Amino acid sequence: MKRIIASVFLCGGLLAVGAGTSAAQPASPADFATVSSPIGDCKTYWPSFYQVCGPIRDLYESLGGPTSALGFPKSVETLDPDGISKQSEFFGGTIRWTPETGAYVI
Repeated sequence: MKRIIASVFLCGGLLAVGAGTSAAQPASPADFATVSSPIGDCKTYWPSFYQVCGPIRDLYESLGGPTSALGFPKSVETLDPDGISKQSEFFGGTIRWTPETGAYVI
């Protein structure tokens, strides 16, 4: 009996967080929602929980956001070793930003 209850509880929890999807195969772009961050100029594109910020976000949205060839964000924004330039990785590519070039897709 304990095993059945645990299984039902576990399955219910997995269904609540979207069982059947994985990091390698995110939900379809038609199933996304945008959540703005109360701090800074970042947005989260659910079901991904990674934020996209500033000029990188502006380019990402101008290309179509999750419906573009880039798809959903797959990592946190990283700072380059120079301490200034940044990049965000998506399932279909990467957007990089430098003060000299602005944001661009690599």
